[in-house]
Amino acid sequence: MRILPWSTPLAALISQLLPVEPTPYNIHHFLSFLSQIDTKYQVLVREKDPRAMVLLLYWMAKMVLYPMWWTRRRTLYEGLAICIYVDIYVERYYGHDPEFMQLICHPRAMLSAVYSGVEVQKKEELVLGFMQL
Repeated sequence: MRILPWSTPLAALISQLLPVEPTPYNIHHFLSFLSQIDTKYQVLVREKDPRAMVLLLYWMAKMVLYPMWWTRRRTLYEGLAICIYVDIYVERYYGHDPEFMQLICHPRAMLSAVYSGVEVQKKEELVLGFMQL
């Protein structure tokens, strides 16, 4: 897959947020992702481009950890729906692509942990254990 020009700034922002746990002191960094989305990326999300969806999925997997009533449920259910969509899309149009599917392992594990009610402290342990399988 080739790198798209719109993806570099967004991917850089997501990569900076990945090691950070959302807190009341830094949540504005996570919310700023929404203001960084350009129109080319918005079009690809509306068209359900799997690469654009995966980038959004990583943001949702971080936002679901923050107990904010107006974002948690939406990021949880939409994130899980994106996982299902990417599974179906990649299987249908690319056959089984293990490298692409590896991209959604971490966010899927985080979203599934929240959905299953796993305690916040145990989520990282669950994800790390899942990725080592």
